[in-house]
Amino acid sequence: MPGCCFRFYGPPFLWGPQNIPPQLLHYPDLVLLDGQVLTADDLFTVAEAVAIRDGKFLAVGANSAIRPLIGPDTKVIDLGGQTAIPGIINTHLHLADNAVRPIQWWRNDQEVLEGLKEQVPAVPEGQWVVRWFNSVVQGRIRGKLSKAQLDAIAPRHPLAVGSHTGGYYVLNSLAFQSLNLAEDLEGIGKDPQSGQPNGEVSGQAARYVGVQIGWVEPIEEKIDSLRKVIDGVISLGMTTIHTRINADGLTALREVWAADERKLRWRVAFTGFRGNEDFFKNIGNLTGIGDDMLRISGIAAGSADSFGGTGGLFTFSPKLRLNPLRDKDNPFGSTDSWSGSRKTMFEAIKYGWNVVGIHSEGDRATAEVLSDYEKATAARIVPSRNQSIRLDHLTMIRPAEIQRMKELGIVPSVAAWHTFVPVKNLAYMYGPDAVAQMARARSFIDAGIKLAAEVSSACPFWNIQRHVTRKDDQEGRVWGPEEKVTREEALQMHTNYAAGYFGEQDRLGTIEVGKLADLAVINGNYMTIPEDQIDKLTVSMVLVGGQVVFETDNPQPCTSQRYKLIREVTTFE
Repeated sequence: MPGCCFRFYGPPFLWGPQNIPPQLLHYPDLVLLDGQVLTADDLFTVAEAVAIRDGKFLAVGANSAIRPLIGPDTKVIDLGGQTAIPGIINTHLHLADNAVRPIQWWRNDQEVLEGLKEQVPAVPEGQWVVRWFNSVVQGRIRGKLSKAQLDAIAPRHPLAVGSHTGGYYVLNSLAFQSLNLAEDLEGIGKDPQSGQPNGEVSGQAARYVGVQIGWVEPIEEKIDSLRKVIDGVISLGMTTIHTRINADGLTALREVWAADERKLRWRVAFTGFRGNEDFFKNIGNLTGIGDDMLRISGIAAGSADSFGGTGGLFTFSPKLRLNPLRDKDNPFGSTDSWSGSRKTMFEAIKYGWNVVGIHSEGDRATAEVLSDYEKATAARIVPSRNQSIRLDHLTMIRPAEIQRMKELGIVPSVAAWHTFVPVKNLAYMYGPDAVAQMARARSFIDAGIKLAAEVSSACPFWNIQRHVTRKDDQEGRVWGPEEKVTREEALQMHTNYAAGYFGEQDRLGTIEVGKLADLAVINGNYMTIPEDQIDKLTVSMVLVGGQVVFETDNPQPCTSQRYKLIREVTTFE
């Protein structure tokens, strides 16, 4: 009905006052009144109140429309003018990695060695020692640690140290022996003089190592760690996250899910079977299987290039200047990351899976992925509903690839921090004009694409502010103002559009009748706070499925240790 103040979810006979059997009458479980409710729907409707029943939004509208729905057992929360937004959906977060692989905040190879010298003696002889550093520092560590160095530190322990997101490890001799690695396995590093393994593993070997050493530590510890990171993520207003996951992490997460600890919605992508056709043949297509709390999103194929902040963008144009911290630098960026991932994408598409979380930062990397996807679809043998690939980060992209993505139905996810944290590095290597065209949110939206904004390990409101202002933290410069989005669009990118990343836009992402009742209450007026202060907003309450999962009288601003680390380990100008 045009002009209706709210939408009602339920049969019409409940509207009138009449004698209704109590078995049929079900009042809302929860009503929130007197707020600024930003629904983030396609029209960006603003309401005052919401009613929730059975974990879904029952009605959304004015206070005067929602009050009459309150029943004798309905819980009522007065928002007192606070802003309510849909729960933030983070489309790219290594949360499972961070939880079951606690990061040692080492910044270089010397800190790795010093840290291991302190920690190894505390572990009983013969037991495994596994330590993880942040993947961002990998460029500073690769090639500078050896099996011999680790043998000297841990002569009586199997020892492995590597990137918490996988892909690169260094092992000592006992670890090699324990894992029984074949020396001809792709990715085993060799000493150029002796031809013997030097301790480094990457590629196919790293995938194998990652799966094996994931089971070294007790699963109970990983379950406890998952519970802790869940609470931390929720406190930032996130209600759904997408993460790639290894077998041990999935096992720990399964236990949390089975215990019905309904705090956070997980969308997970397998990693441990990349490139293995037998896996796809034997297990069948699991994409989309699960429930509203835990669902399989597909296969995380891997990377098409590497981190742009250290020079890893695979580009059509060469860098203006090379990264002086890299011993060997290709002026066109990383070209070897996609070879193994390409095979995984072909096999996954062939057997009906979605391929998600593809790290693609450079314009040439994205162009190659799109071309390979077209070839893969031509070889598909299992038709699958709404099958697609999801490309993440997209730091540098050309208008031609944006149009191709629209035509192919590719779902994009862009990362603000990949541009605005290492911005000085990017400007040094590629020039200011190139940086101004990075993280092109406006171009995607103007092309008719509902672009998801991945929060990753950033703070949600920091992320939103960067898309709205395009101003960096260090110099306060605005990069490419023509790529700014409105604050309404920025919120939709983190909620409404992000739900489309999973193909769940009909269930998640907005405060609309019939959708899952996930929302966050924030301190401050999102619509009027100055643009350069959006990152000061804090979260006081979070609901998942209509249940209060976080509440505080003393909300704290979000800070990220990762920002400081990235700047420290990558700045080279």
